[in-house]
Amino acid sequence: MKIRKGMAKILSTFMAAAIAVSAFAGTTLTASAKSKWDGWLKISSAGDLLRMNNSEGKFYLTKDIDLKDDLWQEELVFNGTLDGNGYCIKNLTSTKYGLFYSLGNATIQNIGLYNVKIKSGYSFTIGGFASRAYGTTFTNCYVTGEIESDTYSVAGFTGELYRSTPNKYVNCVNMANVTGSWSAAGIECADSSGSYSGSTYENCINFGKIEGRGCVTSSHYTYYVAGICHSLDAKMTSCFNAGKIVNKEADEGIIYNPAGLTGYASSNAFMTNCGTTTKVDISNAASNCMAQGTTSMAASKLTKSSTFKGYKFGTTWTIDKDINKGRPVLSTMLKHYSGSKPTASVKTGTAVAKGTKIELSTDIKGGVIRYTTNGKTPGTGSKKFTDGITIIKNTTIKAAVFVNGYRAYVVTLKYTVK
Repeated sequence: MKIRKGMAKILSTFMAAAIAVSAFAGTTLTASAKSKWDGWLKISSAGDLLRMNNSEGKFYLTKDIDLKDDLWQEELVFNGTLDGNGYCIKNLTSTKYGLFYSLGNATIQNIGLYNVKIKSGYSFTIGGFASRAYGTTFTNCYVTGEIESDTYSVAGFTGELYRSTPNKYVNCVNMANVTGSWSAAGIECADSSGSYSGSTYENCINFGKIEGRGCVTSSHYTYYVAGICHSLDAKMTSCFNAGKIVNKEADEGIIYNPAGLTGYASSNAFMTNCGTTTKVDISNAASNCMAQGTTSMAASKLTKSSTFKGYKFGTTWTIDKDINKGRPVLSTMLKHYSGSKPTASVKTGTAVAKGTKIELSTDIKGGVIRYTTNGKTPGTGSKKFTDGITIIKNTTIKAAVFVNGYRAYVVTLKYTVK
């Protein structure tokens, strides 16, 4: 049978296509994977932080940012999303504000402010993250250092709730010592409208000293000094105060109301599984208030994971006897504690026989050890330790424990071959 020229061409094309399909049999073709940061803007310097001013965009840190050479006086207004990606902003020093002046309907997550030094004489409320915030959610965040204001109110995270639009705090830790001339709190201070705060708190801890000094007089204001918040008009769940609450009466006759958890609790306030090492959990409460925390909590209870209901240990949180006096920290904070480093079977600096195996271990729940031998700091893509590292030549090992992708303290181990 003869095949016409046109038909032969069609058959030839069909057969070529069939061969091509056959060649890819069993192979799945997929588009290149998108990065989780697609559409986000990188932040890697103090200059980059300024790009956030008056923005509703999404930003993420690519490394720790050290502001030790800068006096941070910026009045940043932010209404977007900032993801620290497990990194922190270190050594923020200011005589005016914290990192932001104002946060509105923003999202702040997975970030720490480490060793802040804020001593403000500026006539405004002060907070490590923001002077004022409304409608903002803080998740997996922490503050350490010293925060002090000569005027108005001050807190570790937010100086005041603004516009009576509640904020939300989830998995937040304040380790900063906070001193206010009016009210002071570990997480959030006063509501600027004069009403009581409707902000909610879940899995939040204060370890810092909270102090009110009374340098100004105001007849219309009630002064509270508390570990978590100035006032509560909503829900507080699994929150704890382990910090010292200092109540100083001013010469003008101002009397502060000290408490471990909140200064005032309204009839809408509700507490569940909350506690404080102080003798008072709430300074003042509505008669039909549902809020009640455990007072005079023994310090030993704060080292037991069973105390912290709802805390995800081994992922978001870590509790270990060698870290923070055995009390919980966020896994993002582990890099600040030398107790989080892996243990080596052979002491660094030792001359070993060729073929010696170095074993690495950790007791940290959820901890995975990763290491390098090329001098680079280990990352989430570095080799996972599963068996001994064999030393066949002079070797430098850099290793760290990772919890939920967050790198802890990095240890450098050096070995020479005999």
